[in-house]
Amino acid sequence: MNKTLLLFIVLLAFAKVSSAQDPYEKWDHDFRPLSALDVIRFERNYADSVERDSTADAYYTRLDSCKITAHFMGVKRKILPEVLESMNRINQNFYPGANKLDPVFKNEYLFECDETKIWMPIDSDIELAFNQEITKGKRVFLYCMFLNEHTKDKKLFNNFMISEFRK
Repeated sequence: MNKTLLLFIVLLAFAKVSSAQDPYEKWDHDFRPLSALDVIRFERNYADSVERDSTADAYYTRLDSCKITAHFMGVKRKILPEVLESMNRINQNFYPGANKLDPVFKNEYLFECDETKIWMPIDSDIELAFNQEITKGKRVFLYCMFLNEHTKDKKLFNNFMISEFRK
C-alpha cells in the first residue's frame, strides 16, 4: 500500500511539472494589460501635482512593463533625439552602466490606443517581422517597457518601448 501511495505521489508530481506553464505563458503573464491612455493621464496628473508642490523634487523616473492593445496607423519615423536622450537617461538611472539604447531603438511607429495617437519606439530586432506581419489598421498586442521621465525643466516623457508583439 505504501508503494502504491508513493508511486501515485511521484506520478502526480511528474504530471504537475510537465503541465506547468510554458515559458511564453509565464513571460506573457509578466506584462500587465494596461490602457496606454490611462497610464499617460495618470503620469500627467502626477507630474502636475509635483509641479504644484514646491518642496517636491521635480526630477523623477519610472520604469514598468505592460501589454497594450493598439491599432497600427501605418506611419513610421526616426525617434526624435530628445526622446532617445530621455530613454537613455532612464535606462542609465535604472541600470547603471547599461549600454545606450540608440543601436537597439531607431524608429518609432504611430498607434491608436483608446482613441489617442501615440508614437512608440520599436526594438530593431523585431521591426522587420512587425512590418511583414502587421498592416495598417490592424489590431496588435504590444509588449512594452514603459519609460517615464519628468525633468527638472518640467518636461514629461512617456514612452512605450515595444519589445515584442502579437496579432
